[in-house]
Amino acid sequence: MQQTMTTPAEHHTAMEDDDRSAQARPHLVKSILQELLARDHRTDSTVVLPSTTLGYSGTVEYRNQAQAFAELSAALLQSRWLEALALCQRILRHAKEPLTPSLHANIAELRHSIEQQLLVRSTLDFVSDLHRIRLLPRRSILIGRPGGEMPADIAIDCRWLSRADRNLSLACNGGNWFLEDLGSTNGNFVNGSRLAPGMPCALPIGQTQIQIGRSGDTVPVTLELRRPVKDPNSVIVSLRHTGSTLATAASWPTVQQDLAMRWVVFRTQIGIAAEEDCALRVEGTGPGVGAAIRYQNGFWVVPGGGARVGINDSEFEGTAPIPRGSTLRIAMAKFRVETPADSEAEAVSAGGQT
Repeated sequence: MQQTMTTPAEHHTAMEDDDRSAQARPHLVKSILQELLARDHRTDSTVVLPSTTLGYSGTVEYRNQAQAFAELSAALLQSRWLEALALCQRILRHAKEPLTPSLHANIAELRHSIEQQLLVRSTLDFVSDLHRIRLLPRRSILIGRPGGEMPADIAIDCRWLSRADRNLSLACNGGNWFLEDLGSTNGNFVNGSRLAPGMPCALPIGQTQIQIGRSGDTVPVTLELRRPVKDPNSVIVSLRHTGSTLATAASWPTVQQDLAMRWVVFRTQIGIAAEEDCALRVEGTGPGVGAAIRYQNGFWVVPGGGARVGINDSEFEGTAPIPRGSTLRIAMAKFRVETPADSEAEAVSAGGQT
């Protein structure tokens, strides 16, 4: 299946680049600290190294350039890499005094080194209080029960669905998305009509409902696909169940987790906005698209449109990698950043406690 995510060969090359970057960083940090110290000696002001991390404040401003250098020095000495990355961005963007060519080059190289260290190339989940949003940067996916000859990109452990390689595919061709029944046992119904196996069906802009396991007027499972007006290169997938979740447990053991899931399938980038019909909707971004999530050899957050973007305690005004285990803040929304493995471990832990 054709996908946007990094291939094994590309991933291996990227890992080698990351290793070389990490090995070079101690020398790079030493060079930057030496030049910043020499720079401080050329001034009459006393620079106090801050003892606390930068806060997520909503505005990016300098008290003075010397203080920015002091904050960068403190972050490097204490290996606070996210904070150091945010400071590298700000210094390179807003330095009021020209940087020496060597200092500019070293800070730019350090920024790249930290970015590669923090970058996640595998699938990511954004977890809020209500939903787990799984980001799938792919041009084609399989939807169905796990355990077939090919792995399910959207795995739903429900016996009313066929195994993924014989259930349903969603694929992008040109500027359009297509659904295809792969020979499912119970069928996939759109607008009351069963999809003909092997015959791709174009997915329109807006909301489409796929009924699964339909028997007369009874539809136990509905797969909802939303193709946003502002993000037509993405499809948001969710599930709806019309029966009792307790009565369904035997045939659908993961029903509670699956109903809380949202899967976002996209090519390279999705928008984030409050009112616009984008792939991700969050409050407080103001009019228009507030920010974006991009996949380019890994996941990045792209600030824009005035929305505040922060990772842990650091605010970013430039494109930044999204690290696993961090807290991502976009305007008024807050997400824990995890991987599917984290979700599986959480489910096992919850099962062991019941």
